[in-house]
Amino acid sequence: VGIVAKLDPARAVADTVASRARMGIGAREEFELQQPLFRLHTYTEEQVFSDPRLRVELALREAGLHKTLYAREVLSKLPPPKLPRRDMESTAFKM
Repeated sequence: VGIVAKLDPARAVADTVASRARMGIGAREEFELQQPLFRLHTYTEEQVFSDPRLRVELALREAGLHKTLYAREVLSKLPPPKLPRRDMESTAFKM
């Protein structure tokens, strides 16, 4: 079995991946690899607590009434801060 590698003196003195990383070359690529796979599209704490339904639910919970029929009735009558779009209404379960 003989050596099949070609003679390449430039490769022998070239930088390695580790030496380039130490100098900061290619650091951007590694930074991008450490980013989360997906962006989170979520609500802020202020947006969540601006909903009056949440504040009423928290008050009912602190009073120990959150599992009662009264709580269900009160929460069902509170409208959302922004009404849902008409095209979001489902007719799948309506008779």
